[in-house]
Amino acid sequence: MKRRVCSYDMLAVPDPSFVLKDRVGEMYFCNLRCFCIWSVQLATRPNCLQKIKTVSIR
Repeated sequence: MKRRVCSYDMLAVPDPSFVLKDRVGEMYFCNLRCFCIWSVQLATRPNCLQKIKTVSIR
């Protein structure tokens, strides 16, 4: 079994968690708070492509 680590807090992710999947892999989040903060940071990053920003807030 692979170890799941929150992409925002960098803590071990409990069993009921949020998972973001795409063609490349998976990202895990401890709770909705971590997911929201991560997506807002990605969407407001100044040097990020507009396509990536749009996908992060859907």
